[in-house]
Amino acid sequence: MSPDPKKSSRSGPGGPPRPPRDEDPAERAARIAREIRFLERRLESLKKQDTSGADDALIPRSVAPPLLRRMPPRQRMPDPALELPPAPLFAARFSLALRAEEPAEAIPWATRVRLAFIEESAYWTDSVNRRDLMRQFGISEQQASGDFTRYQELAPDNLVYDKSDKTYRAGEMFSPRFFTPDSAETLSRLRLVSEGITADHPIIGALVLGLAPAPARPVEPETLRIVIRAIRERRQVSAHYVSFSQSDGRMRRLEPHALAYDGFRWHARARDVEDGAFKDYVLGRLSKADLLGLSERDTADDKDWNSWITLTIAPNPGLSPAQKKVIERDYGMRAGVANLKVRKALAYYTKHRLGLDLDPKARRPEDQQVILVTSSEE
Repeated sequence: MSPDPKKSSRSGPGGPPRPPRDEDPAERAARIAREIRFLERRLESLKKQDTSGADDALIPRSVAPPLLRRMPPRQRMPDPALELPPAPLFAARFSLALRAEEPAEAIPWATRVRLAFIEESAYWTDSVNRRDLMRQFGISEQQASGDFTRYQELAPDNLVYDKSDKTYRAGEMFSPRFFTPDSAETLSRLRLVSEGITADHPIIGALVLGLAPAPARPVEPETLRIVIRAIRERRQVSAHYVSFSQSDGRMRRLEPHALAYDGFRWHARARDVEDGAFKDYVLGRLSKADLLGLSERDTADDKDWNSWITLTIAPNPGLSPAQKKVIERDYGMRAGVANLKVRKALAYYTKHRLGLDLDPKARRPEDQQVILVTSSEE
């Protein structure tokens, strides 16, 4: 008898639950939120301990890449459907990464994070030393030396000491054990740096970065605050909304249950109480928002939001064989196709961004490099 996929085992005594197989996207999102809370409670408990030389030294929040990168590629939500913000903890992704292959000996959680920092620094910059650990985690020189000794015991072929520069470098047999290299996460973090949202990458440091700007789509903070509260508390909102069909706008009574980003604008996914339909409302077009009573309908009633479709794309057949190979590489295609899993409610935006909503013959193959092969609902 196969185990219940909704049940989960624990990764260790007192640890967060191990993710189940074939997990529903909504359940996965809820699980990630629970794991973040668990790790935050863990940090709070560490704050109460003596961290002057203790092995469970506090992990600073100044080094916080996203938690979502730890999700396997086949389980990641596609870009247009990202409804979760980046997780606030640098340590979270290491905690999840270590579940797949735990070290032979028991290692305290905070020590694992420092060992992962050593490893990731060596991978991305080919240089890491005791000063890096001391500066990043506020630990003593003695403890930093102990961390390097411990790492070399666990992965003896990964680091080579460069006496001239007094630093450790990645060895020829380097094989990450405490983290999984992820270009998407690293480039996403660098994008946030280029937009001025975060400081320099905690490991890579300062790089020359450029960004092709997009027009700002302003959203009133007070409106966003009201919408967020309505989603969290499952309440209705009264707000003024303008659209192409009603440029002067009118007051609407909405039941928002999610936020979604289409690559250009943020939307509130909400039910219009007047006609009962679930629609997307551009946040920047909402104003004069007020909270009302509890919502009358459940999120489960939004069929398009809770349904998923797979868009299969391929290189434009008008491209040359050499050009097709370039496009296949650009999009990570296998056997000449790539599958994009997206909520049915957001599929239009994905098609629009990739030009899949147009007749491929209407543009030159060099301009419309990919085409939609199939669209299948799950």
